[in-house]
Amino acid sequence: MDVIELFECSDYEYKLFWKKYLLDYSMNAKMKPYFAQLSKYLKQNNYNVFIITSRVFTTEDSNLGTLMRKVLELWLKKNHFEYDKIIYCKEEKVDDKNPKFKAIIDNNISIMCEDNANNIKDLSDSCQIIKINEPYNEKSNNKYNASSAYEVLNMIEKIHADRKKES
Repeated sequence: MDVIELFECSDYEYKLFWKKYLLDYSMNAKMKPYFAQLSKYLKQNNYNVFIITSRVFTTEDSNLGTLMRKVLELWLKKNHFEYDKIIYCKEEKVDDKNPKFKAIIDNNISIMCEDNANNIKDLSDSCQIIKINEPYNEKSNNKYNASSAYEVLNMIEKIHADRKKES
């Protein structure tokens, strides 16, 4: 469910809301506890950490798009989150496929953390999805679920153990 559906607002109201609150929200939102430490651990253990985001306005070819990409990079730096690459994806489907699908295939991603219920459903055939549990996605089903950085790490290890059993 997206913001427009959740709050039953128009596209105009959606854009007006984000233009008013986006910078403050984007710079001051709190990172989930221990996710920065998890990113550091993953990097130290030879995992590639890619951020695949369809964060609002980041794909726009405008000053606002440039600003929002820079704001995200600064927020990640401020929160000490280590990563290899940020991949920006449009929110709308392309050729009836989720835009994150191409990013997964092009970057050979085998495990992905995701909180958006639609993305979890759309992308579950392209890689193993670890659903980050949130109140807004509680009705979506997924094999691997996590509510904390510690649980994400446990799910990554479980996915690797399940793959060893299968081969």
